[in-house]
Amino acid sequence: MLSKRTTIIGLVILAIAGAFVFYALGYRLDSTLTIQQTSTITIPIPHKNVVVYMDNERRGFSRDENDKIVIRGVQPGKHVIIAARSDLVPWSKTLNTEYNKDFELRPFFVKYEGDVTIVPTTAFDYATRLKNATSYPVPTSESPLFSEDGSVAVMTDGGTLTARRVRSSVLDYVFCPEKCSEMTTIATFEVPVKNIAFYPGRNDVLIIAVSDGIFVIELDKRETQNFAPLYIGIAPTFKVTSDRTIDVADKGNLLSVGLQ
Repeated sequence: MLSKRTTIIGLVILAIAGAFVFYALGYRLDSTLTIQQTSTITIPIPHKNVVVYMDNERRGFSRDENDKIVIRGVQPGKHVIIAARSDLVPWSKTLNTEYNKDFELRPFFVKYEGDVTIVPTTAFDYATRLKNATSYPVPTSESPLFSEDGSVAVMTDGGTLTARRVRSSVLDYVFCPEKCSEMTTIATFEVPVKNIAFYPGRNDVLIIAVSDGIFVIELDKRETQNFAPLYIGIAPTFKVTSDRTIDVADKGNLLSVGLQ
């Protein structure tokens, strides 16, 4: 028969092992000694060599394009997540996390120095591309613009940019910040929005032409709403031509601007 001491030691070892498993799976005791599970933050990264920080601590690194960084064991509270690469404008988000809830963040990136090429007037398709970039229809409530997957529609009424959820349960963090609504205001500007397009492959990021610039803006307004310039000129309009470029018309000039 096992001695009482041996039995006690065995139980202690089992208790310690159980505590380690409990902790490794993300479970914690809160202030009321209730068992809670910590959060997991998933961050898809479209480019390689992007470093992800949380609260000034490095938490991941994208080794390939379309990589995914997963941060586990996140305690409840406010956290600052930054995704950065030396040649790209940093993307950041302040996120309030809570027990028993996971989160997804979807960064976008543009270059510090814009990838702009002047299209020569001798190009065989110059006239067609210039016309397309200047006559792109502005989406309205009567004729909205739909994302590639058909899940979200956007429209503008002058300087107000609005999104409508077409498919339920899509982008809850955009349409359900507290109480769910199928419509939400993305941004308001003092001047009319001249062009809108979904960033290629995304239903949560837009390219817009406002005043003297073309910008990329995300629909996600949790704390920080990221907004970055693609091109600054005089009075530009644009048309998306591929998943990597847009044509920009600016005072009779045609330019090709690269996307990141």
